[in-house]
Amino acid sequence: MDRAFKNKRMERLLQRADKDPRFLFFLPFCLLALLPSCQKEGGYRDIRGYYYPLNELQDGLVYEYRADGMPELGPSYWYLRFSPGPEGNFLHSTLYEQDLIPAQQLKEEVVSNGMLLRQLYLYGRDSLPGGRQNRSEAEIISPSAFPFQVREQGGVFLYHVRWQDPGDSLAWYTVIKNRYFAGDTTFVFEGKTYPAVKFELKEHIELDQIGVFESTYPGMEIYAKELGLVYFRKEIQENMMLAYRLKSRFSMEKLEERFRSRYSTGAEPAEKKR
Repeated sequence: MDRAFKNKRMERLLQRADKDPRFLFFLPFCLLALLPSCQKEGGYRDIRGYYYPLNELQDGLVYEYRADGMPELGPSYWYLRFSPGPEGNFLHSTLYEQDLIPAQQLKEEVVSNGMLLRQLYLYGRDSLPGGRQNRSEAEIISPSAFPFQVREQGGVFLYHVRWQDPGDSLAWYTVIKNRYFAGDTTFVFEGKTYPAVKFELKEHIELDQIGVFESTYPGMEIYAKELGLVYFRKEIQENMMLAYRLKSRFSMEKLEERFRSRYSTGAEPAEKKR
C-alpha cells in the first residue's frame, strides 16, 4: 500500500473517532486491516491465502492424502470444517483411521497473525481383548499451527504439545516442531499448477515410558494457495522418508459411501464361502 495513501487513511480514521466516540469501538479492527501492508513494508509477508480456504469449508470437506511410493499404507483422511461465530472463528479437523474411526481431533482458532491450536484429542484402544476406544486431551504448550506473517529469511514458529497415550496410562508423548519459512514453490493438483509456500521442519518426539526415548526428524510442509496443506514429509532415517501428498477433496457423504461400498464388497465373498 502506498505510504502517503496509508497515512491519509489513518488520519481520516482518527478524525472520525474524534467526532464520534462510538467509532472508537471499531477503530482497532480498522487498524488491523492496515496491519498486513505495514508489516510487508517492515520485511514481513502475508501468506494467509496459502492456508486452508476457510470460507469454503463451512459445509465441511474431506482431504485425502496418499503416501508417496507406499500404497500399502493406505490413504489418510482429514475432515475439515470451519465455524465462524461471535465467540471466535474455529477450524475443526478430524483424522480418520481406515475404518472411519477418529484418530485425532483438532480445534484451531483464527487470530490476527495466524492459526492457534486450542484443542487436541488423541484416540486409541486399550490393551484388553476387543479394546475400548479411549480419548486423551493434549496439553498445549506452544499453540502455533500456521503463521500469517513471515519474513523471507529467518523466523522460527514453535509447536509444542504433550499427551498421555490413550491406550497406555504409563506412556506420555511430547512433540515439538520448529517450522522455518523456506520460500516459494509450486504444486500440481488435479492437473492445475498452484503457487505454494514451503516450510522446513525439525520435529522432536519423546516417549516417556519407563525411561525416555527421543528422536528428531527433519521434514517439510507445502501449502498451496486456495488449497492449504498439500504435501508433508518426514525423514525417518537416512534413505527412508515418509511423505504424503493431497490426492483429492470431496464431501463427507462421499467418504461414508466409499466405506459402505468397501465393507459391502468385502462381505460378499464371505457369504459365498458359507
